[in-house]
Parts: sequence; C-alpha cells; structure tokens
Amino acid sequence: MARGRPKTFDETQALEAAMLAFWRGGYQATSLDDIMAATGMNRASLYATFGDKRSLFFRCLELYIASFEARAGAMMAGEKTVRAAIAKLLEISIARLTDPGIPSGCLRTAATLECAGMEVLIAEKLVAANRRFESVIIDRLEQARKEGELPESEDPVALGRYFASVIDGMIVLARSDADEKTLASIATCAMRALPSQ
Repeated sequence: MARGRPKTFDETQALEAAMLAFWRGGYQATSLDDIMAATGMNRASLYATFGDKRSLFFRCLELYIASFEARAGAMMAGEKTVRAAIAKLLEISIARLTDPGIPSGCLRTAATLECAGMEVLIAEKLVAANRRFESVIIDRLEQARKEGELPESEDPVALGRYFASVIDGMIVLARSDADEKTLASIATCAMRALPSQ
C-alpha cells in the first residue's frame, strides 16, 4: 500500500500561529491567505488538518482558553490565601496586557465583542469560553469559602464573575492604550471587593 506524503509542518505550532493571526486581526478580517502566511501551510493542508475557517477558529479558541486555565489555575494554586491568589491573577493579567511582545487585548474578549450574535454555533462557543474563564476564578473562591477564608454568606459565583468582569474591562482599556499604572489602580480598587472572614 502506498503511503501518503508525511506532514511538513508541526500541527501544534501551526495552530498557535493561526491563533495569533486571529488574535491580531479578529475573526472576520483574518482571511485564509493570512492564516496560510502565518502557518506556512497551503490551503489544502489547512482544510485537511483543521477543516474550514470556523472550525480552525474554534480550535484556536480552545487552545487559548485551555492555556489560560492551566496557567491561571497553577498560578493561583501556588498562593496560600485567596487574597494573594486573586491579586496574583490581576497582576499577571496586567503584565500580559502591557507586554509589547504579544497581541494587545485578548482573543476571547475580542471575539465576544466581534462575533456575538453572528451565528448560533459561534455564540455558543463564546459563551462556553467565557464560562470557562469565569470558572477558574469561581473555583478558587469556592475553595476559599469551604476553608473559611470567605464568609459563608459570600457568593463565590457572583464574586468570581465580578473579578472576571474587572479583567475583561482592563482588556478593553488595554486595547485603547491604557498603561500599567492605570490598570494597576483598577486592580487595587477591585481588591477591596474581596471580603475576609
């Protein structure tokens, strides 16, 4: 039996390159030509490996969210108190938002603003992505309430969504060139919403 030609690209690296292309240009404005240029793949290889543009975008969104979950979860788990964990999450978010070496803003937030209401399947994927983002924070707050760091009366879901909203707001401001000092002042105010037992 004849063997097919071996792949001449690394699928993970190609997916990361495509993710950066969508992150920089947005879903609608990023063409297949842009993705081919970013990944070094031809059209046939792109379709064979990732499917159409929408399917590739979903793979990129999954990669982006999974990366955040792993990074944020590990980082917050390394802090002894919930206050230190949330402060660290805000600090790391600010560092990423002001890093000139990566695209500005956030793929998840940009896609939500751009694509919400575009079509049902895209909307569902974005809702799921936003819930997963929130859940990383909510899980840490729920753990803190069980361990007595937060009052029993505190709602970890509402509080987690509040901090997720703060980060989303900073993402939008960062795309408008808000500097590190501005974002840090917002984080300082946000931390006042975190009660202690």
